[in-house]
Amino acid sequence: MLKLKCNPARLPYRGEPTRTVHTVEEINIAPDTMIYFPVGCEADEFKAASIPYTDAEIDKIIAEIEEELSGADLKAVHLLYGYYDCENIIALRSGREAFNPLGNLTREELEAELEEPKRLPSRVARVIKAYAAAEKADADAEDNEWAKGINLEQSFERSLFEAYYEECALSGSRFLREWAAFDRTLRNISAAAVA
Repeated sequence: MLKLKCNPARLPYRGEPTRTVHTVEEINIAPDTMIYFPVGCEADEFKAASIPYTDAEIDKIIAEIEEELSGADLKAVHLLYGYYDCENIIALRSGREAFNPLGNLTREELEAELEEPKRLPSRVARVIKAYAAAEKADADAEDNEWAKGINLEQSFERSLFEAYYEECALSGSRFLREWAAFDRTLRNISAAAVA
């Protein structure tokens, strides 16, 4: 059983200026029980991050969730997490060891995708193929069938994320389209503020 503790917090509640959320001393969570946590409690106070899960257990949980999704919803979820695949592809191409496990594909799978993209979204795969063809010594820019519509003068990273956000913008999921527009804008503002 999982035991959680939370300090009291103040939250706004229907017309009242604030409302006290009482201390949660101990909660025993049984299997198949859904619990909603008050927003005012800090996540680290729950100590939930200390629950050890093996990779096999995580894979089983993900598989169970994916079984419940429709094909369209599953595709949208994979596209949502595709951002981390893009981060991982950029790290692999630049020779960095960094790898974000939130992506859909493992390091080995992404290494194979860099050689011959098959599982990545089509626009992302096209960018990978275009830059790979351009990097070949004998490749002529005019003969690069993948580069049509891709500005090879800009960085690989920029082209890859443009392709990712284009893929999201054309998704059948309204949520994903709106999230991608928001996420791109937020990341651009953050980058401009840091620069």
